[in-house]
Amino acid sequence: MASSCKGLLGLLALAFGLSGCNLVGASDSVNCGGASDPDVRISSCTALIQSPFVTGRRAAVAYVNRGEAYDREGQQNLALQDFDKAITIDPDFSDAYYCRGLSYSSEGRNALAIQDFDKALQLNPNYLLAKNARDAARARISH
Repeated sequence: MASSCKGLLGLLALAFGLSGCNLVGASDSVNCGGASDPDVRISSCTALIQSPFVTGRRAAVAYVNRGEAYDREGQQNLALQDFDKAITIDPDFSDAYYCRGLSYSSEGRNALAIQDFDKALQLNPNYLLAKNARDAARARISH
């Protein structure tokens, strides 16, 4: 069962600050953040990840979006690799921990999921989605 971070990072074109001088394709930026077809999202995010102009938080967002698409395709190993890479690039990116936690949770790895939800909440104490997901994971462990 795939998790879903869908919608969290849907405004990727804005996050990438597209302008006439930016060499990152506008369609890749939009599709990486908002394509409903996981294959289109994966392809577009991969193009962004491979661009030398996409670094830092922008690269982390692209990895999380691609990871979410892999997760929706049932490819949890690839999804987890992308979430890990996003966290390596930007260890303060709470959405990356949240999405990785959802992926762990969907695999029944609730202890790891709780650790990630806790980290997301440490970084963003008002992250209601992470709090609710952590509570649900805790409930699954106690049953």
